[in-house]
Amino acid sequence: EEAREIMDNYRREKLRMLAVLDVPKDTDEAAFRKNLAQTKSFAAHFAATEEPPFWELGNEPDLSFFFPAGMPRYLEGFSTLADAIHIADPNTCVLNGGLANASHRKESAIRIREFFEGLARGSRRPDRIAYHAHGPLFQAEQNALARLNQAASEEGLSKLLWVDTETGVAAAGPDQENL
Repeated sequence: EEAREIMDNYRREKLRMLAVLDVPKDTDEAAFRKNLAQTKSFAAHFAATEEPPFWELGNEPDLSFFFPAGMPRYLEGFSTLADAIHIADPNTCVLNGGLANASHRKESAIRIREFFEGLARGSRRPDRIAYHAHGPLFQAEQNALARLNQAASEEGLSKLLWVDTETGVAAAGPDQENL
């Protein structure tokens, strides 16, 4: 009911929203399956009834403190949710959770490679690849996009559509992120 009111307000003001929904982060297989089924049901219902034009599924899955379950599980959850959303609303645009692209963290580089490997092996591709260009001004944007394009091209992926969904100075960790 509250979501309907919010969406009605957006429509009245001619605003378009980006729905942000987490892929379940469970490391336990049974919990992941249960939560994925519930999240899929919610996403399909929300997509069908509210029709948000954009979705971002998760946040920075290349960092374990945001997505502890690993990239293969993220891609599985992303694919399941994106398929359900597109079945309910074929006109929406589904983005992955923006890649932090934290070049100073080895984990981020490894997970980004796993992300593009998964896409190259046939995981459902996001309609746009979301990334975060943390750092100073436009140079951060250029550097982030260059690094990601390089990682994608190493897996034979080209002509991807990119969108920066978060900019600014990177947080030092989850505690700072929650300030």
